[in-house]
Amino acid sequence: MANSSRTTRRKHTADQASTRNTGVENDSTNIANILLTRRGFLYGIAGVAAAAAVGTAAFAATGGFSPKHDTPALSVPTSSVFTTDNCEYIENNQALRVVTSVSLPYGTMVWASDPSVAACLLPTETGKPLTNVGLISLSAGTCRTILDKAHGQSDGFEIYDARATSSGLIWTEADILDGNWRVYQATLSGAQLGEPVLMHEGDTNWEMPTLAASGNYAFWQVLPQLNGNATKEDSLMMCVEFGGSPEAARTLYTSHGRMACSPSPSASGIACAPRADTSDTRYQLTHIDAATGEVTDALALPASMRPIYVAYGESGFAFSFDGIYNYGDGIANLGTYTPASAPTYDLKTATADAQNSLRDKNGQLSERNAEEANARAAQAVADLYSSSTWFRFPRTPVTPPAWYNNWFVVKSTRAVSGVDLGAKRYFALDVENGAPDYGEFLASYGTCQNLVTYTNIDYTPINGDPIKECRMKVWKTV
Repeated sequence: MANSSRTTRRKHTADQASTRNTGVENDSTNIANILLTRRGFLYGIAGVAAAAAVGTAAFAATGGFSPKHDTPALSVPTSSVFTTDNCEYIENNQALRVVTSVSLPYGTMVWASDPSVAACLLPTETGKPLTNVGLISLSAGTCRTILDKAHGQSDGFEIYDARATSSGLIWTEADILDGNWRVYQATLSGAQLGEPVLMHEGDTNWEMPTLAASGNYAFWQVLPQLNGNATKEDSLMMCVEFGGSPEAARTLYTSHGRMACSPSPSASGIACAPRADTSDTRYQLTHIDAATGEVTDALALPASMRPIYVAYGESGFAFSFDGIYNYGDGIANLGTYTPASAPTYDLKTATADAQNSLRDKNGQLSERNAEEANARAAQAVADLYSSSTWFRFPRTPVTPPAWYNNWFVVKSTRAVSGVDLGAKRYFALDVENGAPDYGEFLASYGTCQNLVTYTNIDYTPINGDPIKECRMKVWKTV
């Protein structure tokens, strides 16, 4: 189908452009300065990823809605939005308890999108390699190094990012002096890593891809640099099943313009925020099923509203703003938003219903009616989300949110907080003594079976030994 076209391993290089932008060397210098030290790099990331036949896949094939100003978008009155000010505060020990605590090297970063394992980027004691990739067992509380150096270390590459599930590992390597990057993936059997497969590579005209992993699938999002030779090229949401060849990679979504933010894994696929195909600037929250490549849900935000995070889980879409808009009514303030309860109608179902209502007596659907069906479905979904009661977590967003049992979990300025959207109560996890300014960090993504947090601690208690470690915790419901 159109939104799951096969692609060979993509190589984005200056050879594809007629001239080399003179700013490329400056870009590399800036990156090198920003990532000059291992610790600076680690904390830098922490602070900062035929229409009738296609049906809903037409959204992915075209990059979104048709070019119109009247594209249906989310519109929520202020009276339909509540915050933690309207919720009862409870102590965190009334909601969660720590079941596993893991001590990791100071400066470690952790990502958890699997029920059993989490990936971590481990700093080393030497400048080369810069980092290792570890795999943490969430039940046993053990960490094992599964990638001790970049596959391309001999060519000047270092490991810069990684995500894992029980099925496999995806990671990026880069030579920041030249501005070149590569995306690899490999299967996992226990803690045994399979043969690395090079899936994608590029140069300074393309941003280093942001990664995600869910179930048996690896994802990477490719964006053109704002000031490179590829600035007018499309953005791509890519996917492959762990262990697949470069030829098995699929373009799940093509955005005719830069996507708004990094993707976020869900239980069945990936959430992203591509540009909608409108004559004004709109971003479309989009959820894609990894197995089928279908867009199962999509929702356009008001014009010029740019989310910094997007997620998809038990309450449908969630998204975050780090600024305040002077329009948009209830959806306009800083914070993280999600409906109080999951919408009962998604784009895939709405499109099928609209198509069935527009088929002729022979069951055929003309191209014109297929376009009308897509428009009706988009309107139905926008109306449903717009008529819902919404929750806003009124703090500066730092990570995408997660869903754990009845809790909508958000990273606050220093703490990780959970909100029971139905019962309107919330908690904030205690922050360890000696934690940095960002405090406790949320490692979990999407709908999770284990809630994982971590913090890097540098603290010397009175009459005690110095503590300098990354402390990862696995939480369960009380």
